[in-house]
Formats: sequence, structure tokens, C-alpha cells
Amino acid sequence: MDATPRDRSSSEDGESLGSLEGKVIGAVQPTVVSEVTTALVAAGFPADEIDVVTSEDIAALDASIDRPGLSGLVSRFVFSIGDDLDEIQQAREELAAGLILIGVAADGDESVHRVRDILREHGSQSIVHFGRWTITTFE
Repeated sequence: MDATPRDRSSSEDGESLGSLEGKVIGAVQPTVVSEVTTALVAAGFPADEIDVVTSEDIAALDASIDRPGLSGLVSRFVFSIGDDLDEIQQAREELAAGLILIGVAADGDESVHRVRDILREHGSQSIVHFGRWTITTFE
């Protein structure tokens, strides 16, 4: 199994990533991205479903909402609920500070907690799960 996630800020095939629903997203230092993605793959999460968003994508967060990739997805989500959501603003600030966002779809509480634990083990202090009806912040 390939342990290298694709840069999901822009999709090679131009397709949208869908919604944030079910994703666990955390910010990490650039120096641990490879370790985090390797640990996620080792825990059973497919590498091609691990999203990596860098500070280079931050300008794209204010661009057209019809573009592909995670940055387009975040913009569509922000557009749908308003740009004052604390979690979205926090993600923007983390990107601006040079942190890297790692996101992975997690189905069920056990998977959500596994992703959370892996992100925590690698220094992430702000981890968010976007559930169907709730947004959970793990501090």
C-alpha cells in the first residue's frame, strides 16, 4: 500500500472531494507530515484518502467556490454556513502560521478516535471532527 497521500488541494481528475462530513482534520508542523501520514496508513486509512493542505493553499480559500480539491471544498462549506465559524477561521490561521492541515475520513467513533490519537501523538493541538449534525473539537 502506498504511504504517500496525494495533495488534495487540487485533484488530478478535477473532481470534488465531496463534503467535510465525516472528516477529522488537525494541524501539524510541516516536519511531521510524513510521519503522520505513515501512521494513518499503518492504522488502516488509505493513503489516497488522506488530505494534505499547506499554507500555499490559503490564498485559494478566498477564490472561486467551484474549483476542485480540499480548498474548494472548504470554501463551499464556508459559503454554505457563513465565514464566521470558529473552526474554519482557526484552520485559516493555522495555515497562515505555516502549519499543515491533515484530514482523513473516519467512519464511526473508533475511527474518529484513532485519527485523533495519531494526530495528537504527532503534536496536533487543534483537531476537529465534522460529523453529520455536529462539529466536535478535541482539545
